Amino acid sequence: MKIKNCPKCKGKPVKFVRHIAIPCKKCEGVGYTIMNNKIKRKKKHKIYEFIIGRFQCLSPHKGHLELIRAVLKEGKNVCIALREADGSEKNPYSFQERQKVFAKIFAKEIKKDKVKIIKIPDIENVVYGRTPGWGIREVRLSKKLESISGTKMREKNRKKNMRKDVLFAITK
Repeated sequence: MKIKNCPKCKGKPVKFVRHIAIPCKKCEGVGYTIMNNKIKRKKKHKIYEFIIGRFQCLSPHKGHLELIRAVLKEGKNVCIALREADGSEKNPYSFQERQKVFAKIFAKEIKKDKVKIIKIPDIENVVYGRTPGWGIREVRLSKKLESISGTKMREKNRKKNMRKDVLFAITK
């Protein structure tokens, strides 16, 4: 077994196992981990852009979809956070119903781990203190897309007596 300096910090001598340098204790968690006396490279965790919404239309409208696609076009991963729904007129669709629609629309991206869909409780504010280590940014879309109102769409569908089973037919 050879003894050399740590490949990360060039500090204290470390051991080599099968031509792989075992990092010193200070650097052990940086890119490698030791399990059962074997060295394994750590997988890099993915970072996501976080999009929070109710998304309470029969199907996500063009504004919703273009916002998500705009972020994906930037080469970023997207975490779609669907807020809990209470089944009221304002929030008629359950998490499961909305998740199925998004999963169908973004099936390829989900398979590639570019999109995740999660459930979050109904929130009033996003609160943070000091510098949180993440940012808040606005993605601007065209005026036409930004003028789309999910509330108006829900009202129109309610007046037409659109049923929930239509939800899944729309995404085909």
